[in-house]
This record gives sequence, C-alpha cells and structure tokens, in this order.
Amino acid sequence: MTDVEARPNVALEIDDLTTVFRSRHGVVRAVDGVSLEVRKGEMLGVVGESGSGKSMLCLSIMRLVPGPAGRIESGRVRLGGVDLLRLTEAEMRQYRGRRIAMILQDPLMSLNPVYSIGNQINESLRIVHPGAGAKERVQKAIELLRSVRIPEPKDRLKAFPHQLSGGMRQRVCAAIALSGPPELLLADEPTTALDVTTQAEFLRLLRDLRDDLGVSIVLVTHDLGIVAQNCDRVAVMYGGRIVEEAPVRRVYSGPRHPYTALLLRSVPSLETQTLGSRLIPVDGTPPDLSQLPSGCRFAPRCPLADARCHAEYPPITEIESDHHSACWKPGEVASLLEV
Repeated sequence: MTDVEARPNVALEIDDLTTVFRSRHGVVRAVDGVSLEVRKGEMLGVVGESGSGKSMLCLSIMRLVPGPAGRIESGRVRLGGVDLLRLTEAEMRQYRGRRIAMILQDPLMSLNPVYSIGNQINESLRIVHPGAGAKERVQKAIELLRSVRIPEPKDRLKAFPHQLSGGMRQRVCAAIALSGPPELLLADEPTTALDVTTQAEFLRLLRDLRDDLGVSIVLVTHDLGIVAQNCDRVAVMYGGRIVEEAPVRRVYSGPRHPYTALLLRSVPSLETQTLGSRLIPVDGTPPDLSQLPSGCRFAPRCPLADARCHAEYPPITEIESDHHSACWKPGEVASLLEV
C-alpha cells in the first residue's frame, strides 16, 4: 500500500503534523504544524527545552499519542511513501517493531520487572517473526544481545531487569527495538538516566547501528553537546514547532534563530571552565501551549524581538541550501553570541 512514490534518499517525511490535547485549561497544541524529513542512514538530532514537543513528536510518529484527551489532528507521516496516519490500527501494528521502532527514556520503566530479558525479547520476536520456531527465536535473541555488545548474551537471557545496570537495560531496549530490524529508530532521550561513561558507550552503539546497518535514527535530547558529537543534522523545537533546521556544523558555526543561539551560549565550554566564568542561561520560561501568543512564540524571551515579532509568526524560510529558520531577523542572530 503506497500513497505516493517514496523519495529514494528519504526514510521519513513529516508534513504539517499537528497533535493536540484537550484539557480543562483549553486545547494544548503539543505538536503544531511540524514538517520534517529524516534521510536514509542519518542521525537527526531533535533538541529543545522540556515541554517543546520533542517526545510528543516521536509518539505521534508511532501513533502512540495517549487518548482520549490526545489526538493527531492533521498532517501526514510518510514511511516509504505510505502515510502512517491513514493506516488502521491493525495495519499500523505491522509497521511498529518491524519498520519503525522506539527506545524510551527510562529503560527500567520500559522493561517488565517480573519477566526475564529472554522472555521480553522473545515476545517481540514472536510478533515481528511469527514463522520462527522457539529455538530460532532463542538464537536470534542471543544475536540481538550480542549486536548491542552485551557480554555473555546467553546467560543474560535468564536475568531480570533489576539484575542489570542502567546501561545494560538500555542496550536490552535497543536489542528489542532492533528485532525487526527497523528502517527508522526513534531514541527519546535514551541517555538521560546513564552516567557519562555509559552514555558515551551507548551513543557509540547508536552511531555503529547507523553506519553498519544503515538505520536512520532520530535522537531526541536536550544536550547540544550530544548532538554536536553524534548527529548529522539538527532540528530545534520550541513551543511545539521547528524553529531551525540545518546540518550540525552549520548550526554551531552560524545559528540563524535567537533560540538556537541562546541555547548554544548556555552550553559549557573550555572558556566557561576558567575561574570566574559562568554559564549564561536563557531568560524566561517556555510558553504555555494552551495560551500561545499570536506572534513568534519565542518573542517574550528574545532580546531581538520587536513589534512585528510579537504580532506575526515568521514562516520557515531557507537561509541557504539545507538551512531553514523561522525568524524575522536571521541576520542579527550572530550578535547574540558576542558576549
């Protein structure tokens, strides 16, 4: 079932995706008109403060928006030319785990504490490989654990989640996600609960999955340092929308949205480690998604904002090839880094 011809170098196309929640305070636009593409074999970083819509974007792609309060209001999400939003739930289950998978933030919450690691991997394999026998699934489970660099994988099948470290649990979640194996992997802040060393090892694993298996990866994080070291391109989210999108090096060398520039200014560097230096936080707080301003959503916090910024929301415009920004004053953004 193909809606349109798939673009050869694009794994996922998102067009004007909107996800809303109804609450007693009004309609919350968690994802508001997001358009984005994930290219084959790349790692796309999605960054922004808490509440910017990063995780809800991933849940919308997977069609796992919690109802009945939440629902996908409009848009298209195409995987291989097929619009996932037009599929029935039964048809969507043929995609989840097989062609698209997700690693959640907390591995201890993702894994069932009363089942062994082997049982949980086996459950996934029964779904994505229904014709495989019991022995074949056990062998495949061992191979999956080995592929995510878990030592003594055969013995780990008998272990329970609480018997593994946080890094090991997250690798198990990665093994389950790869049981398809998928074309697209969504990783929603997968390193938040890990220490620095384990975090680096897990990110290296994601890079190897991209390079060796050709899996396209969406890495959701609030850490711009992680994006700089691991991603090919970055999309910056604020108030439920993409405000800047570009190759990683271009964003770091010349951001064209004030929010991106201020985020970069707040990242620790060698200079800020010297005696007397301090980080410069982004002033203010993210907007209330149930009472969004009519103009640019970052205007109340933006040092460059003028009357037009408060009155009109800027459209996404192409600054240069493969670099887009939603700002009325992209040429003035560099001044924010001169501190």
